[in-house]
This record gives sequence, C-alpha cells and structure tokens, in this order.
Amino acid sequence: MFFKARIKKNIMLLLKFFKRSIIRGIILDSLTISGDDGNRYSFVLDKVQNLNGQSANSLINSQVDFEASGDIAKNIFVLNSTNSSGNLSSIKMMGYIYLFCYLLYMISFAGWFFLAIALVFFILASYSKKG
Repeated sequence: MFFKARIKKNIMLLLKFFKRSIIRGIILDSLTISGDDGNRYSFVLDKVQNLNGQSANSLINSQVDFEASGDIAKNIFVLNSTNSSGNLSSIKMMGYIYLFCYLLYMISFAGWFFLAIALVFFILASYSKKG
C-alpha cells in the first residue's frame, strides 16, 4: 500500500512538472504582460521567441502566448503586433501624396482634379490614424 501511494504521488509530480499551461495575454509596457487569467506577469525581452528585430516599445498592445512561472512570463510568442511601422509609413505616404496633389492644385489649371485626389488621401490618412 505504501509503495502504491508513493508511486501515485511521483506520477502526479511528474505530470505536474511536464504539464505546461499556455496563457494568452497582451503586452502592457516593456516589462509587463496582462494575462487573460486576470494576472500580470513580468518579462524580459530575451524571453520573446519570435522577436524578429522588434523593439520593446513596438510590442506594446501585441497579443502573446506565454508560459507562466509564478508571476514571470517565459517562452513568449508574439501572435500579432498592433504597432506596426508599416502602418505608420503608409499614413506618412498618404500625407506626402496629399501635399504633392495640393501643390499641383495651386500651380495647375487642372487643379480641381488634383484637389479631389488630395482630399481623398487626406481623408484616408485621417481615418487610418484614428483606427
């Protein structure tokens, strides 16, 4: 009886050791993740597995999966990054197109056409910035 209880206890400890709970969360700042379980976990940038050259600030508001060890997150995988530099560059490009078309409007006899194009890009850049 003693050996059965001891074997059962060892098996339970092994299962607990090998069972890893994956938690989903959002990066709040460069050191904190808010888990879907309601807890907050600290992390270091070295524990992010698929960093791909991103900085800590570019990861803010990104959704991640991670393993928890107490209140520390490890083996962090970024699922999606909401602060993408590509989005910012497209807004800048729309702004440049707007300025270019506005300048053409000022110096051209076909100004109404260029004014309409400029207004479209101005509206697109404004909505992209809000979203």
